[in-house]
Amino acid sequence: YDEDEQDAEDEKFETKYATKAFKLNLAQVRRLCDFFHVDRETEDGKALNKEQTIDRLLDFLGDPNDSYIKTDDPAEIKPASKKKKAPKTKAKAAAKRKSVSKKVVEDPFSVIKAHSKGSTPTDAALRQWVKAYVVCFDMDSATTKHAIKTASDKFGVDLADRKATIKEFLAEEM
Repeated sequence: YDEDEQDAEDEKFETKYATKAFKLNLAQVRRLCDFFHVDRETEDGKALNKEQTIDRLLDFLGDPNDSYIKTDDPAEIKPASKKKKAPKTKAKAAAKRKSVSKKVVEDPFSVIKAHSKGSTPTDAALRQWVKAYVVCFDMDSATTKHAIKTASDKFGVDLADRKATIKEFLAEEM
């Protein structure tokens, strides 16, 4: 084990993933942060810019620890400020409803977000998780054991018994 060689290899992988991450738009990066529960705000509650968000996500993926995770403490969640909207005419409101209904796109992580931590995930939730996993990790060096451990951490249950299903979904996505 050569520490310098390992550091050089780590740097190479980090550069590779950073390049891929910067090709994503900010909304996609934020969605990945939400998927992994990575906090997207500074300590004073301000939103991070794209570069800072990508740095935080890559830091978390390189060394997952609780310092990057969002808090679930309701006391720390700030209520959204309410803005008063100007009154609309009925015609404008109807046109707006029609245009909005056409633009509604299903959240690609909706099944995972709806899953309650600590219960066995459905096949649909596992499939969505595998799609995100394939995007985030190098499939040339990732192992099934790593995927199962990462999924188990995400869903809060031991998924060793679902190894065959996870392998099948990984094979389909590659």
